[in-house]
Amino acid sequence: MTTIALNYSKSLLEGLIGSVKKSLQGIMIGMMIARQTQANQKVAEQISKYEYNGENYWQILHELNAATINSIQKEFKQ
Repeated sequence: MTTIALNYSKSLLEGLIGSVKKSLQGIMIGMMIARQTQANQKVAEQISKYEYNGENYWQILHELNAATINSIQKEFKQ
């Protein structure tokens, strides 16, 4: 009986730790994406202003954000 209870509590604890780890990883990834997309806005504005006379801002921003998301997904892919 004691062995069954210990195995059950061990698996329960491992599941709890795994879910906490996943949650913290999700928060970290979200913060990374938020910071990088904020920087991408400023970069896109500068590129648009100096290379395209204020045009193509949204296209540049989209490309930068897509590259950011792809690189973060590759880094944290499981």
